[in-house]
Amino acid sequence: MALTINITSETEQQLRQAAASVGLSPDAYALQLINRSLHPQASVKPEVSHLSQEEFDLIETVNTSLSEINWQRYQALIEKREAETLTAEEYNEILRLTDQLEKANVQRIQALAHLAQLRNTSVDDVMTSLELKPLHYV
Repeated sequence: MALTINITSETEQQLRQAAASVGLSPDAYALQLINRSLHPQASVKPEVSHLSQEEFDLIETVNTSLSEINWQRYQALIEKREAETLTAEEYNEILRLTDQLEKANVQRIQALAHLAQLRNTSVDDVMTSLELKPLHYV
């Protein structure tokens, strides 16, 4: 069953930070919280209590991207670009945000590769364990 829950950007950021602190994706962490709430008497064993500081830092890097405000602005600028109503100033802004996003993505990929190397496994296996799905572009 799929369920969509609307939360504030502040709550989302807190969820992402809490998930990163235990090495889980935000979705997996939220599901774990829901399960704990629904079954408080069941002992839910932390799945990643054995993380080294280096692994924790790498997972935190993997979970880092643009802020919610920057994402909203980036999307708005893309819409203006597609409508061909982008000003020169907005063009420079979208270039800056695109550079930030690309740098963050490079850092995320490098962190995934390093984490895979530490765990002596493949990037695909690390992505599966962190419940990360690649984005598909059209």
